Amino acid sequence: MDTKIGMVAAVSEALRYRKQNPKAGNEEVIQHISNISMRERDMTKKIGMIAAASRAVDYIERNPNVSEKEVIKHVMNESGEMIRNISLKA
Repeated sequence: MDTKIGMVAAVSEALRYRKQNPKAGNEEVIQHISNISMRERDMTKKIGMIAAASRAVDYIERNPNVSEKEVIKHVMNESGEMIRNISLKA
Protein backbone atom coordinates (compact mmCIF):
# COMPACT_ATOMS: atom_id res chain seq x y z
CA MET A 1 0.00 0.00 0.00
CA ASP A 2 2.83 2.38 0.84
CA THR A 3 4.25 1.91 -2.65
CA LYS A 4 0.90 2.79 -4.24
CA ILE A 5 0.67 5.94 -2.13
CA GLY A 6 4.15 6.92 -3.32
CA MET A 7 3.10 6.26 -6.89
CA VAL A 8 0.03 8.50 -6.59
CA ALA A 9 2.19 11.20 -5.01
CA ALA A 10 4.71 10.91 -7.86
CA VAL A 11 2.02 11.21 -10.52
CA SER A 12 0.52 14.22 -8.74
CA GLU A 13 3.95 15.84 -8.49
CA ALA A 14 4.66 15.14 -12.18
CA LEU A 15 1.36 16.79 -13.11
CA ARG A 16 2.10 19.77 -10.85
CA TYR A 17 5.63 20.13 -12.25
CA ARG A 18 4.36 20.03 -15.86
CA LYS A 19 1.75 22.66 -15.04
CA GLN A 20 4.31 24.98 -13.41
CA ASN A 21 6.92 24.32 -16.11
CA PRO A 22 5.00 24.03 -19.39
CA LYS A 23 8.19 24.02 -21.47
CA ALA A 24 9.69 21.12 -19.50
CA GLY A 25 10.26 18.02 -21.56
CA ASN A 26 9.31 14.54 -20.45
CA GLU A 27 12.88 13.77 -19.45
CA GLU A 28 12.98 16.81 -17.18
CA VAL A 29 9.74 15.78 -15.48
CA ILE A 30 11.02 12.24 -14.89
CA GLN A 31 14.35 13.58 -13.61
CA HIS A 32 12.45 15.76 -11.14
CA ILE A 33 10.53 12.72 -9.87
CA SER A 34 13.73 10.68 -9.77
CA ASN A 35 15.36 13.31 -7.57
CA ILE A 36 12.39 13.24 -5.20
CA SER A 37 12.33 9.43 -5.09
CA MET A 38 15.94 9.32 -3.87
CA ARG A 39 14.64 10.33 -0.43
CA GLU A 40 12.92 6.96 -0.13
CA ARG A 41 14.65 3.96 1.42
CA ASP A 42 12.39 1.30 -0.07
CA MET A 43 13.72 0.39 -3.52
CA THR A 44 10.33 -0.88 -4.74
CA LYS A 45 8.76 2.43 -3.79
CA LYS A 46 11.54 4.41 -5.52
CA ILE A 47 11.20 2.48 -8.75
CA GLY A 48 7.40 2.54 -8.50
CA MET A 49 7.37 6.31 -8.20
CA ILE A 50 9.54 6.73 -11.28
CA ALA A 51 7.56 4.11 -13.23
CA ALA A 52 4.23 5.74 -12.31
CA ALA A 53 5.43 9.20 -13.32
CA SER A 54 6.79 7.79 -16.57
CA ARG A 55 3.46 6.11 -17.35
CA ALA A 56 1.65 9.36 -16.55
CA VAL A 57 3.87 11.41 -18.86
CA ASP A 58 3.49 8.82 -21.62
CA TYR A 59 -0.29 8.74 -21.20
CA ILE A 60 -0.51 12.55 -21.35
CA GLU A 61 1.64 12.58 -24.48
CA ARG A 62 -0.73 10.12 -26.19
CA ASN A 63 -3.86 11.88 -24.84
CA PRO A 64 -3.10 15.63 -24.66
CA ASN A 65 -6.58 16.67 -23.49
CA VAL A 66 -6.84 14.13 -20.67
CA SER A 67 -7.77 15.40 -17.19
CA GLU A 68 -5.49 15.03 -14.18
CA LYS A 69 -8.04 12.74 -12.56
CA GLU A 70 -8.03 10.47 -15.62
CA VAL A 71 -4.22 10.33 -15.63
CA ILE A 72 -4.12 9.29 -11.97
CA LYS A 73 -6.88 6.72 -12.53
CA HIS A 74 -5.09 5.27 -15.56
CA VAL A 75 -1.78 4.90 -13.74
CA MET A 76 -3.41 3.45 -10.62
CA ASN A 77 -5.22 0.87 -12.76
CA GLU A 78 -1.78 -0.29 -13.93
CA SER A 79 -0.06 0.04 -10.54
CA GLY A 80 -0.54 -3.58 -9.46
CA GLU A 81 1.15 -4.85 -12.61
CA MET A 82 3.98 -2.32 -12.24
CA ILE A 83 4.61 -3.38 -8.62
CA ARG A 84 4.58 -7.08 -9.57
CA ASN A 85 7.11 -6.41 -12.34
CA ILE A 86 9.33 -4.43 -9.98
CA SER A 87 9.16 -7.19 -7.35
CA LEU A 88 10.08 -9.85 -9.91
CA LYS A 89 13.19 -7.92 -10.95
CA ALA A 90 14.31 -7.00 -7.43
